[in-house]
Amino acid sequence: MFIYTLIWLVIIYFVYMRFRAAFWLIVQIYIATFLLFFIFGAFLPLLLFSKSSGSSGIIWLIIIFIVSLLLLLCYFYKKFKKIIPTLIASDYSSRTEEQQQVIRYFLYNGSILSKEEMKDEEYDALLKSYLDKTDFKQRALNKFDLDESEFTEVNPVKLENYYFEEKDSFSKKGKDGKVRSSAYQISWVFGTNDKFYIYRNTIHLDQDVRKETANEYYWKDIDRFFISNETKKIWLYDIPALIISQFSNKTSQIIGSSINYDVTLFSMSVHDEKIECFIDETNDSQERTIRGLKTKLDEKKKG
Repeated sequence: MFIYTLIWLVIIYFVYMRFRAAFWLIVQIYIATFLLFFIFGAFLPLLLFSKSSGSSGIIWLIIIFIVSLLLLLCYFYKKFKKIIPTLIASDYSSRTEEQQQVIRYFLYNGSILSKEEMKDEEYDALLKSYLDKTDFKQRALNKFDLDESEFTEVNPVKLENYYFEEKDSFSKKGKDGKVRSSAYQISWVFGTNDKFYIYRNTIHLDQDVRKETANEYYWKDIDRFFISNETKKIWLYDIPALIISQFSNKTSQIIGSSINYDVTLFSMSVHDEKIECFIDETNDSQERTIRGLKTKLDEKKKG
């Protein structure tokens, strides 16, 4: 029992140092298992030296012990699962229920340790509902203080896709093979006779963060439009790696396995500046739009 207690004290110390959100839970697990083993250890000798109980008493004690241990494991697993998201987001409890749901979607991958709470199609529906709440086209027009009738050269065109940056968003590969992110970028591009306008809005479904930029350039200052492909290192969260990392010396909050994921970007260069928008490579209309922009820029350059 001394060695058992010593091992638990070491575990509790490391948990306190690296895994503080689960500290009291680990203490509770220790107390519960200690009492269970203590009771088992107290009754076992009595049954061994009792002539009346025989082997059946010992068998029943072992069965009760195993069942009790399993019930404890189930109970503490449910409690542990609730605190897992707080290891990723320290302000998890202060976020909205919808944002918490998004975090759980990306964290729980459907394994035994992390039963899936939201299906891929449910997340897609949640994203669509979120995007439908805002008229991004009108926001873009308001940013530039322009009316749609002024865009004689390039009609307003929407470019969009998931936004992938290592430290800014959660990522997950769904059961359908599609990689999703907790961040999404919507861009609107349009042009007048003299200027080209590009509006970008990056939203995060897991937190109240929105990055909005609006840039305008004279056609003559734009060097080129092009489609570029980049390989991003996408981190996929998982609970076992998250637990292990808390006992390591990692300081990064990015926990889990990583994959290399190819993303497609609409890019434009203006002197030494490079502007990029995430686009959906499977959307033919977006690529046709960009080819049209290249043609329009060539015309402006020649004119």
